[in-house]
Amino acid sequence: MRDASDLNVRISITSTYKFLYYPSDQGRGGSGLKRFELQPQDQGKVNRDQSVVILEVLKQLDEVITSDSLTMAPAYVKAKAWISNRDVMSTQDLHREFSKRPALKILLDVDQLKKTVLLGIKNSTWIYYDAETEKAYGKESPEAFVKFTEKDFLYTEDKAKEVGIWPPKQPAPQPQNEICPLCNNSPCTCASPGFETQAKKSDSDNFSEVASPAKAIQAIIDSCLDAGVKEISWVSITVDDHAHNPAKDMKALGLALPQLPPGNYKINLQLNMKYENNESFNVSFNGTVERYRKIRQSIENMTTDASDLSNSSMRITGHYENKVNVQQALQSVREILTSMGVGTILVEAGK
Repeated sequence: MRDASDLNVRISITSTYKFLYYPSDQGRGGSGLKRFELQPQDQGKVNRDQSVVILEVLKQLDEVITSDSLTMAPAYVKAKAWISNRDVMSTQDLHREFSKRPALKILLDVDQLKKTVLLGIKNSTWIYYDAETEKAYGKESPEAFVKFTEKDFLYTEDKAKEVGIWPPKQPAPQPQNEICPLCNNSPCTCASPGFETQAKKSDSDNFSEVASPAKAIQAIIDSCLDAGVKEISWVSITVDDHAHNPAKDMKALGLALPQLPPGNYKINLQLNMKYENNESFNVSFNGTVERYRKIRQSIENMTTDASDLSNSSMRITGHYENKVNVQQALQSVREILTSMGVGTILVEAGK
């Protein structure tokens, strides 16, 4: 009896749920939906995750974009997803068009759209403008860090020229070997207190920058490429007590460690914590990531409760036995730190 009941249930399911409807501009009566009848063997696989079955069918129909799909041509995306009669479009709007237009395939992997945007930059389909770094990227530019936000835009080349973001303006020549008398650095780091005694001087082999993760890392990438440096052997990231929320930034930097490019990392930690009732706690640590993990939770708990973290800093330095590509390595670091909301940092790198 039970076997017969199970069979009846399976028959009922396959009879009721045998049609798959998906977005399409070829739907009947302009409905925006197209119908596909599932094969009996797919209908009856009740023990399988049905989302897997549906994904397989959509792949067979070539109606979905996943990580293993071919990269979309920029010309195709501009023809199908670009809003009509516009010469500028936010990257967020471009992304949204894939959920609004039945003629477009279902986008399940946004990295595929990112690849298309990068390809469109390289073949002059559009100019990409990064609002955070205030830089425009075109055919001859270093690889951009593409984000899908309402503040980052794609321009036609004519519009980019009209608004003055393309071609990029050449920076004014900087005086050589001019050392600031206050911080004794070149370039001057007085505007970023707390980092001036730590930063190494930038030269043709070593590069440093103080800013938000996006701006600092992009500046390092640009400086490396300008100097003909395509690979680096080390990188260092420092946060200190001048950040808006140093405890939060130090915690984020610690959490970012496992996601950084593979290498040999060391941590230098200097903490001077003060609490209410004249309590204080000082920590000085210089060691490996493995040893830091053993004390990380305790350190984070202590910094969270501190009312004052003056003269505190955390520095992570990674050395790469086999040099890493400067763009690939630093773009991934930038993405990690930006996603974690880290504030002002000192970034240093060298070949």
